[in-house]
Amino acid sequence: MREQIHAYIKSNPVASVVVTGHSLGGALATLCAVDLQFNFADKVSIEAYTYGAPAVGNDGFRTSYNRRVSNSYRVVHGMDIVPELPRWWQGYRAVDQEYRIGQRFSLNFITQRFKDHAIDRYIAVLRDLAK
Repeated sequence: MREQIHAYIKSNPVASVVVTGHSLGGALATLCAVDLQFNFADKVSIEAYTYGAPAVGNDGFRTSYNRRVSNSYRVVHGMDIVPELPRWWQGYRAVDQEYRIGQRFSLNFITQRFKDHAIDRYIAVLRDLAK
């Protein structure tokens, strides 16, 4: 998809790009946002919205991303386990601008961490917040 996205931006009058994704899609959106900023900073403004996305890089990537993609919003629902992966001790760091939504504690600690990752849970909480 990268080549197709680049080709589209090069051949069309594009002023801004919004990338978004959930879970693996959020990880790919993070990579896409920084790639587009690096390659098209003089042509387009970039916004990124991710939901339940895992970390995709180390401290150096995090620093570069946070400097390059200032309009980035990483949404984490409740006790979702995926944004905690890979673990910090493996060298991975999440990008900044985390927004926590939903309940952050449950007595069903283990199962809730997986349930909170479902996109329908994200949608329900965001819908309630929008009211």
